[in-house]
Amino acid sequence: MAAQKPDKSLAWTDDDAAAKLLARDPMALLIGFLLDQQVPMEWAFGAPETLRRRIGGKLDPKKIAAMDELALVEAFVAKPPLHRYPASMARRTRTMAQRIVDDYGGDAANIWTTAADASEVSRRIAKLPGFSANKARVIIGSLAKRLAVPIPGWEGYSPDWFSLADVDSKEALLKYRGLKRAAKASGNWPPGSAKAKKAPARKAAPKKTASRTAAGKAAAGKAAAGKAAAGKS
Repeated sequence: MAAQKPDKSLAWTDDDAAAKLLARDPMALLIGFLLDQQVPMEWAFGAPETLRRRIGGKLDPKKIAAMDELALVEAFVAKPPLHRYPASMARRTRTMAQRIVDDYGGDAANIWTTAADASEVSRRIAKLPGFSANKARVIIGSLAKRLAVPIPGWEGYSPDWFSLADVDSKEALLKYRGLKRAAKASGNWPPGSAKAKKAPARKAAPKKTASRTAAGKAAAGKAAAGKAAAGKS
């Protein structure tokens, strides 16, 4: 069910300022999701606020895209680093910012506010560097359930499992962690991703065609007739 009013903060990090930034700044939200891989989620979603402080002011896509690459890398690498692979993620963030400038007028929110429906939002998000169709589902669910963003058809493009989009408290966060840990242990994260291994299908022996069968019989008949003639001679 879509939220009637947006959450003032997202309970995905222990840093209160970072949690509030995620709820009010679309670029911060996207950076958090970009970094949410190969590191604890609190680290990933706390990073946008740290980055905002380090580069000064706001997480403006135009500003980030125009930054010297080395300067942005240094902002990511400075202690504490913003990711396990800070330099790589700095470059991805800059590339994403440039895409937002080029395709969405420098406003990250335009990715969903100018789309016709959830299908289009999903395609747009999945094309961002470091994103996927599955991550797009979680973002669409979060926009609808947590931030009350009206997206036509969002229900069909949001997770059908208990995801980050359902985390609205510390208790829900603990539940999410437990479910994710168990699913990963069974090789089924996100839920439904595990595919049963199928035995390779046996190739059926080629069927003999009627024409080939008839030709074979005719050849056998001729051979028999030849033998009979040879016996008479």
